[in-house]
Amino acid sequence: MKVVRLLLVLYLTVYLLPADTTANTPEQERTAVTFALNTSTISGYELSLPDMIRLTAEAGFSGIEIWTQDVEDFIQHEGSLEQLAALIRESGLSVENLIGFAPCVSEDETLRQEGVKQFRKELEYVKSLDGKHIAVTGAGLQEAFSWDRLDHYARQYKEILDICNGTGVRPLLELWGSHHLSRVEYITAILMRTGRTDGALLLDLYHLYRGGNSWESLSVLHPSVVPVIHINDYPGNIPYTELTDADRVMTGEGICPTKQIFDLLQKKGFQGVISVELFNESYWATYTPQELLAKIMSNLQSIYK
Repeated sequence: MKVVRLLLVLYLTVYLLPADTTANTPEQERTAVTFALNTSTISGYELSLPDMIRLTAEAGFSGIEIWTQDVEDFIQHEGSLEQLAALIRESGLSVENLIGFAPCVSEDETLRQEGVKQFRKELEYVKSLDGKHIAVTGAGLQEAFSWDRLDHYARQYKEILDICNGTGVRPLLELWGSHHLSRVEYITAILMRTGRTDGALLLDLYHLYRGGNSWESLSVLHPSVVPVIHINDYPGNIPYTELTDADRVMTGEGICPTKQIFDLLQKKGFQGVISVELFNESYWATYTPQELLAKIMSNLQSIYK
Protein backbone atom coordinates (compact mmCIF):
# COMPACT_ATOMS: atom_id res chain seq x y z
CA MET A 1 0.00 0.00 0.00
CA LYS A 2 2.78 2.46 0.96
CA VAL A 3 4.63 1.64 -2.27
CA VAL A 4 1.52 2.29 -4.36
CA ARG A 5 0.92 5.65 -2.74
CA LEU A 6 4.58 6.65 -3.06
CA LEU A 7 4.45 5.85 -6.76
CA LEU A 8 1.29 7.91 -7.04
CA VAL A 9 3.03 10.91 -5.50
CA LEU A 10 5.99 10.49 -7.85
CA TYR A 11 3.65 10.23 -10.83
CA LEU A 12 1.81 13.37 -9.84
CA THR A 13 5.12 15.17 -9.46
CA VAL A 14 6.74 14.05 -12.70
CA TYR A 15 3.82 13.57 -15.09
CA LEU A 16 0.80 15.48 -13.87
CA LEU A 17 2.27 18.60 -12.34
CA PRO A 18 3.01 21.29 -14.93
CA ALA A 19 5.72 23.86 -14.90
CA ASP A 20 4.64 27.22 -13.48
CA THR A 21 2.54 28.74 -16.27
CA THR A 22 1.41 31.81 -14.37
CA ALA A 23 4.54 33.96 -14.70
CA ASN A 24 3.99 34.95 -18.32
CA THR A 25 0.19 34.89 -18.30
CA PRO A 26 -1.48 38.24 -17.55
CA GLU A 27 -4.16 37.80 -14.90
CA GLN A 28 -6.80 39.45 -17.07
CA GLU A 29 -6.27 37.12 -20.04
CA ARG A 30 -8.14 33.82 -20.42
CA THR A 31 -6.82 30.78 -22.24
CA ALA A 32 -9.10 29.50 -24.96
CA VAL A 33 -11.63 26.89 -23.93
CA THR A 34 -14.47 25.17 -25.77
CA PHE A 35 -17.98 25.49 -24.40
CA ALA A 36 -19.92 22.31 -25.10
CA LEU A 37 -23.34 20.96 -24.24
CA ASN A 38 -24.01 17.46 -22.99
CA THR A 39 -27.35 16.54 -24.54
CA SER A 40 -28.61 15.19 -21.20
CA THR A 41 -29.21 18.85 -20.34
CA ILE A 42 -32.14 19.03 -22.76
CA SER A 43 -33.08 15.35 -22.86
CA GLY A 44 -36.30 15.93 -20.93
CA TYR A 45 -37.84 17.77 -23.88
CA GLU A 46 -37.80 14.51 -25.86
CA LEU A 47 -36.25 16.16 -28.89
CA SER A 48 -34.75 14.34 -31.83
CA LEU A 49 -30.97 14.31 -32.07
CA PRO A 50 -31.03 16.67 -35.11
CA ASP A 51 -33.10 19.14 -33.08
CA MET A 52 -30.70 18.91 -30.14
CA ILE A 53 -27.77 19.53 -32.48
CA ARG A 54 -29.50 22.54 -34.04
CA LEU A 55 -30.45 24.09 -30.69
CA THR A 56 -26.95 23.55 -29.30
CA ALA A 57 -25.39 25.37 -32.24
CA GLU A 58 -27.96 28.18 -32.15
CA ALA A 59 -27.27 28.76 -28.45
CA GLY A 60 -23.63 29.50 -29.23
CA PHE A 61 -21.92 26.32 -28.07
CA SER A 62 -18.92 25.14 -30.08
CA GLY A 63 -19.02 21.47 -29.08
CA ILE A 64 -21.48 18.78 -28.16
CA GLU A 65 -21.43 15.59 -26.10
CA ILE A 66 -23.77 12.95 -27.47
CA TRP A 67 -25.11 9.82 -25.79
CA THR A 68 -24.79 6.48 -27.56
CA GLN A 69 -28.51 5.79 -27.12
CA ASP A 70 -29.31 8.92 -29.14
CA VAL A 71 -26.93 7.85 -31.91
CA GLU A 72 -28.53 4.41 -32.03
CA ASP A 73 -32.02 5.89 -32.07
CA PHE A 74 -31.02 8.11 -35.00
CA ILE A 75 -29.61 5.15 -36.94
CA GLN A 76 -32.73 3.11 -36.28
CA HIS A 77 -35.31 5.74 -37.19
CA GLU A 78 -33.78 8.64 -39.09
CA GLY A 79 -30.65 7.90 -41.09
CA SER A 80 -27.10 6.64 -41.30
CA LEU A 81 -23.99 7.52 -39.34
CA GLU A 82 -22.71 9.29 -42.44
CA GLN A 83 -25.82 11.45 -42.54
CA LEU A 84 -25.48 12.26 -38.85
CA ALA A 85 -21.84 13.19 -39.31
CA ALA A 86 -22.77 15.52 -42.17
CA LEU A 87 -25.49 17.12 -40.06
CA ILE A 88 -23.04 17.81 -37.24
CA ARG A 89 -20.44 19.25 -39.62
CA GLU A 90 -23.04 21.54 -41.17
CA SER A 91 -24.03 22.78 -37.71
CA GLY A 92 -20.45 23.90 -37.04
CA LEU A 93 -20.23 21.79 -33.88
CA SER A 94 -17.51 19.35 -32.93
CA VAL A 95 -18.26 16.06 -31.17
CA GLU A 96 -16.15 16.48 -28.07
CA ASN A 97 -17.19 13.27 -26.33
CA LEU A 98 -19.48 10.27 -26.66
CA ILE A 99 -21.25 9.18 -23.50
CA GLY A 100 -21.69 5.42 -23.15
CA PHE A 101 -21.79 2.92 -20.35
CA ALA A 102 -20.07 -0.17 -21.69
CA PRO A 103 -19.05 -2.23 -18.61
CA CYS A 104 -15.49 -2.74 -19.80
CA VAL A 105 -14.00 -2.35 -16.32
CA SER A 106 -15.42 -5.06 -14.07
CA GLU A 107 -14.61 -7.86 -11.65
CA ASP A 108 -16.88 -10.11 -13.73
CA GLU A 109 -14.88 -11.27 -16.75
CA THR A 110 -17.95 -12.36 -18.73
CA LEU A 111 -19.57 -8.99 -18.20
CA ARG A 112 -16.33 -7.25 -19.09
CA GLN A 113 -15.95 -9.13 -22.35
CA GLU A 114 -19.47 -8.09 -23.30
CA GLY A 115 -18.56 -4.55 -22.33
CA VAL A 116 -15.45 -4.56 -24.52
CA LYS A 117 -17.55 -5.72 -27.45
CA GLN A 118 -20.03 -2.92 -26.79
CA PHE A 119 -17.18 -0.42 -26.46
CA ARG A 120 -15.77 -1.40 -29.84
CA LYS A 121 -19.14 -0.66 -31.45
CA GLU A 122 -19.42 2.69 -29.69
CA LEU A 123 -15.87 3.57 -30.72
CA GLU A 124 -16.95 3.16 -34.35
CA TYR A 125 -19.68 5.73 -33.69
CA VAL A 126 -17.13 8.25 -32.41
CA LYS A 127 -14.78 7.68 -35.32
CA SER A 128 -17.60 8.07 -37.84
CA LEU A 129 -18.64 11.34 -36.23
CA ASP A 130 -15.06 12.69 -36.10
CA GLY A 131 -15.31 12.68 -32.32
CA LYS A 132 -12.38 13.31 -30.02
CA HIS A 133 -13.16 11.39 -26.82
CA ILE A 134 -15.24 8.53 -25.46
CA ALA A 135 -16.20 8.01 -21.83
CA VAL A 136 -15.04 4.92 -19.90
CA THR A 137 -16.95 4.42 -16.66
CA GLY A 138 -16.91 2.04 -13.74
CA ALA A 139 -20.47 0.95 -14.56
CA GLY A 140 -19.39 -2.71 -14.55
CA LEU A 141 -17.81 -2.59 -11.10
CA GLN A 142 -19.83 -4.35 -8.44
CA GLU A 143 -17.52 -3.95 -5.45
CA ALA A 144 -15.90 -0.99 -3.71
CA PHE A 145 -12.57 0.19 -5.06
CA SER A 146 -9.66 -1.77 -3.58
CA TRP A 147 -6.01 -0.82 -3.79
CA ASP A 148 -5.25 -4.54 -3.90
CA ARG A 149 -7.04 -4.72 -7.27
CA LEU A 150 -5.24 -1.74 -8.79
CA ASP A 151 -3.34 -3.92 -11.28
CA HIS A 152 -6.64 -5.55 -12.25
CA TYR A 153 -8.31 -2.20 -13.03
CA ALA A 154 -5.24 -0.94 -14.86
CA ARG A 155 -5.03 -4.00 -17.12
CA GLN A 156 -8.64 -3.52 -18.14
CA TYR A 157 -8.27 0.19 -18.84
CA LYS A 158 -5.02 -0.50 -20.70
CA GLU A 159 -6.92 -2.86 -23.02
CA ILE A 160 -9.26 0.02 -23.84
CA LEU A 161 -6.26 2.24 -24.55
CA ASP A 162 -4.91 -0.45 -26.88
CA ILE A 163 -8.25 -0.63 -28.72
CA CYS A 164 -8.26 3.15 -29.19
CA ASN A 165 -4.60 3.34 -30.22
CA GLY A 166 -4.26 4.90 -33.66
CA THR A 167 -7.94 5.89 -33.93
CA GLY A 168 -7.55 9.52 -32.89
CA VAL A 169 -10.09 8.94 -30.11
CA ARG A 170 -8.98 9.27 -26.48
CA PRO A 171 -10.82 7.17 -23.86
CA LEU A 172 -11.56 9.17 -20.71
CA LEU A 173 -11.74 7.34 -17.39
CA GLU A 174 -14.68 8.97 -15.61
CA LEU A 175 -15.14 9.75 -11.94
CA TRP A 176 -18.62 9.05 -10.51
CA GLY A 177 -19.10 10.51 -7.05
CA SER A 178 -21.82 8.11 -6.01
CA HIS A 179 -20.24 4.93 -7.39
CA HIS A 180 -17.07 2.90 -6.94
CA LEU A 181 -14.66 5.18 -8.82
CA SER A 182 -15.59 8.17 -6.67
CA ARG A 183 -12.19 9.58 -5.76
CA VAL A 184 -9.64 11.44 -7.85
CA GLU A 185 -6.85 9.33 -6.38
CA TYR A 186 -8.56 6.13 -7.59
CA ILE A 187 -8.79 7.04 -11.25
CA THR A 188 -5.41 8.79 -11.22
CA ALA A 189 -3.78 5.68 -9.79
CA ILE A 190 -5.41 3.49 -12.46
CA LEU A 191 -4.12 5.80 -15.18
CA MET A 192 -0.71 5.85 -13.57
CA ARG A 193 -0.48 2.08 -13.26
CA THR A 194 -1.07 1.60 -17.01
CA GLY A 195 2.24 3.33 -17.66
CA ARG A 196 0.62 5.05 -20.63
CA THR A 197 0.38 8.73 -21.56
CA ASP A 198 -2.49 8.35 -24.02
CA GLY A 199 -5.09 7.93 -21.29
CA ALA A 200 -6.96 10.75 -19.58
CA LEU A 201 -9.63 11.54 -17.01
CA LEU A 202 -13.18 12.88 -17.23
CA LEU A 203 -14.13 15.03 -14.24
CA ASP A 204 -17.41 16.65 -13.23
CA LEU A 205 -17.86 19.38 -10.62
CA TYR A 206 -20.95 17.71 -9.18
CA HIS A 207 -19.28 14.30 -9.02
CA LEU A 208 -16.15 15.73 -7.42
CA TYR A 209 -18.29 17.21 -4.66
CA ARG A 210 -20.56 14.17 -4.40
CA GLY A 211 -17.54 11.90 -3.93
CA GLY A 212 -16.10 14.01 -1.11
CA ASN A 213 -13.10 15.18 -3.14
CA SER A 214 -11.31 18.45 -2.44
CA TRP A 215 -10.97 21.18 -5.04
CA GLU A 216 -7.23 21.03 -4.45
CA SER A 217 -7.36 17.83 -6.52
CA LEU A 218 -7.55 20.03 -9.60
CA SER A 219 -4.42 21.92 -8.60
CA VAL A 220 -2.21 18.82 -8.89
CA LEU A 221 -3.60 17.55 -12.19
CA HIS A 222 -1.99 18.72 -15.39
CA PRO A 223 -4.58 20.02 -17.87
CA SER A 224 -3.37 17.52 -20.47
CA VAL A 225 -4.90 14.65 -18.50
CA VAL A 226 -8.25 16.41 -18.01
CA PRO A 227 -9.30 17.41 -21.54
CA VAL A 228 -13.03 17.53 -20.68
CA ILE A 229 -14.68 18.83 -17.51
CA HIS A 230 -18.43 18.61 -16.91
CA ILE A 231 -19.67 21.89 -15.49
CA ASN A 232 -22.70 22.21 -13.23
CA ASP A 233 -23.70 23.35 -9.76
CA TYR A 234 -25.44 21.84 -6.75
CA PRO A 235 -27.66 23.06 -3.90
CA GLY A 236 -26.38 23.61 -0.39
CA ASN A 237 -29.47 22.44 1.47
CA ILE A 238 -28.86 18.73 0.80
CA PRO A 239 -26.00 16.76 2.39
CA TYR A 240 -23.49 15.88 -0.29
CA THR A 241 -23.90 12.16 0.37
CA GLU A 242 -27.61 12.42 -0.47
CA LEU A 243 -27.34 14.37 -3.71
CA THR A 244 -28.53 12.75 -6.94
CA ASP A 245 -27.96 13.60 -10.58
CA ALA A 246 -31.38 15.25 -10.73
CA ASP A 247 -30.32 17.76 -8.04
CA ARG A 248 -27.77 19.43 -10.28
CA VAL A 249 -28.48 23.06 -11.08
CA MET A 250 -27.00 25.40 -13.64
CA THR A 251 -23.79 27.29 -12.96
CA GLY A 252 -24.30 30.14 -10.52
CA GLU A 253 -27.46 28.78 -8.92
CA GLY A 254 -25.81 26.63 -6.24
CA ILE A 255 -22.87 26.65 -3.86
CA CYS A 256 -20.13 25.38 -6.16
CA PRO A 257 -17.13 27.79 -6.13
CA THR A 258 -17.15 27.91 -9.91
CA LYS A 259 -15.35 31.23 -10.31
CA GLN A 260 -12.46 30.05 -8.15
CA ILE A 261 -12.31 26.77 -10.06
CA PHE A 262 -12.23 28.60 -13.39
CA ASP A 263 -9.47 30.88 -12.07
CA LEU A 264 -7.49 27.81 -11.01
CA LEU A 265 -7.95 26.19 -14.41
CA GLN A 266 -6.86 29.42 -16.08
CA LYS A 267 -3.66 29.56 -14.04
CA LYS A 268 -2.96 25.92 -14.95
CA GLY A 269 -3.27 26.76 -18.63
CA PHE A 270 -6.42 24.70 -19.19
CA GLN A 271 -7.54 24.89 -22.84
CA GLY A 272 -9.90 21.96 -22.94
CA VAL A 273 -13.65 21.48 -23.01
CA ILE A 274 -16.11 22.83 -20.46
CA SER A 275 -19.30 20.89 -21.04
CA VAL A 276 -22.62 21.58 -19.33
CA GLU A 277 -24.30 18.42 -18.02
CA LEU A 278 -27.62 18.67 -16.16
CA PHE A 279 -30.60 16.39 -15.51
CA ASN A 280 -32.94 18.87 -13.84
CA GLU A 281 -36.64 18.20 -14.43
CA SER A 282 -37.68 21.53 -12.92
CA TYR A 283 -35.86 23.36 -15.71
CA TRP A 284 -37.65 21.31 -18.35
CA ALA A 285 -40.98 22.26 -16.77
CA THR A 286 -40.07 25.97 -16.45
CA TYR A 287 -38.19 26.90 -19.60
CA THR A 288 -38.37 26.20 -23.30
CA PRO A 289 -35.20 24.53 -24.62
CA GLN A 290 -34.13 27.82 -26.17
CA GLU A 291 -34.69 29.72 -22.92
CA LEU A 292 -32.78 27.17 -20.87
CA LEU A 293 -29.77 27.11 -23.18
CA ALA A 294 -29.70 30.92 -23.40
CA LYS A 295 -29.70 31.18 -19.60
CA ILE A 296 -26.98 28.53 -19.25
CA MET A 297 -24.78 30.28 -21.80
CA SER A 298 -25.31 33.67 -20.17
CA ASN A 299 -24.31 32.25 -16.78
CA LEU A 300 -21.19 30.65 -18.23
CA GLN A 301 -20.08 33.80 -19.98
CA SER A 302 -20.63 35.94 -16.88
CA ILE A 303 -18.30 33.73 -14.85
CA TYR A 304 -15.73 32.73 -17.44
CA LYS A 305 -14.73 36.17 -18.72
